[in-house]
Amino acid sequence: MKSLFSIVLLLTLFVSSLSAQNLVPKIQNIWWKMDKGKVSNCFLANGKAETRMPDSKNETWKDLGNNKIEFKGITYQIISVTDTKLVMQMSTITFTFTSQGKYEQAKAVAKTPAPKIGFKKDDKVTILWKEKWYPGKIMEVLGNNIFKVSYDGFGAEWDEEVGLDRLKKL
Repeated sequence: MKSLFSIVLLLTLFVSSLSAQNLVPKIQNIWWKMDKGKVSNCFLANGKAETRMPDSKNETWKDLGNNKIEFKGITYQIISVTDTKLVMQMSTITFTFTSQGKYEQAKAVAKTPAPKIGFKKDDKVTILWKEKWYPGKIMEVLGNNIFKVSYDGFGAEWDEEVGLDRLKKL
């Protein structure tokens, strides 16, 4: 009877280890913006991390196994990842991030030369969102051809950071 119990226990542990999914690869090479935050981070497959914010410096991160990463000296547990959302936990605090696009797309935006007519704070613009253009304005110039925008007729919760590929002068 003892050996049957041992076999069932080993089989259960084996099956549960197979079903445990490594979520770390799913967070790589995507810009993640913390909800209610101004900073976007991208965890690159080579262990480097980039941050979108003025005067930012590149960082490093580590895969600690068991869906844990270390970033800026802090350990985070990855709770869940979808194509659009990342949920991580540090101690008892839960953080939710929204995808801002793939790293390669962001690099292409960053290398786009400045337009002949530059954008500045309070400029009226149209903003591309889900294949449709909406009127709005530039709230802040963040640098590196990234702008914080506000959509006309929408609350501040819809404000976001966008690149030149999603802006047109009105």
